Amino acid sequence: MSAQFKDPALTTFVAVCIPEFLSLYETERLVQELAKFEIDCRNIVINQVIFPESGADAVRHCPPR
Repeated sequence: MSAQFKDPALTTFVAVCIPEFLSLYETERLVQELAKFEIDCRNIVINQVIFPESGADAVRHCPPR
């Protein structure tokens, strides 16, 4: 089972957090712990991010909460 978790071709961990300091800090700690165990975590999903509805820069910038 350990070998399967350590093989990025078979398993990857996707962390999910919200854009708040404590959540991001704990997610960073989680990613560091997973790295210690050689578990792949190359994606982080950040929930509760609302982009402006119009404009060319809508994807690049989001307003602070």
